[in-house]
Amino acid sequence: MPARTAKAKPPVQVTVADDRTAPAVVRAAQIAFRVMVLAKTSTWAEAVADPELTARVRLTGEQQSLLTENRGVLPYLVRQGTVITVVGCDRCGRFVFADNKATTTKCSLTLGCTGALVKASTVPPRARKAT
Repeated sequence: MPARTAKAKPPVQVTVADDRTAPAVVRAAQIAFRVMVLAKTSTWAEAVADPELTARVRLTGEQQSLLTENRGVLPYLVRQGTVITVVGCDRCGRFVFADNKATTTKCSLTLGCTGALVKASTVPPRARKAT
């Protein structure tokens, strides 16, 4: 009897919360965190070094564009231990790196800005229950 070979799993489509009000850098960080989860890595460098990554993960054109446009931020994201994420303002667009416990919601990144801070989530969106 021949040995059974494992079937190759199809790539998983990366899904994140679709928050168009979040700054692009925050949206890119959320996509990167989801890719790191699927790649089972704690840093972006480890994820992109995985030769199997493109066989396991599928991105939309928009997601790929967001990652490309914000590629300077991605190496600083950390998913395990002290989680390092991105917090950005929805009005002025400035951002900072922060731990996952950052709770400030009013922008203090630009003098006089009245925007709200949005934090990149490190967890995927929850599936909605059918009603």
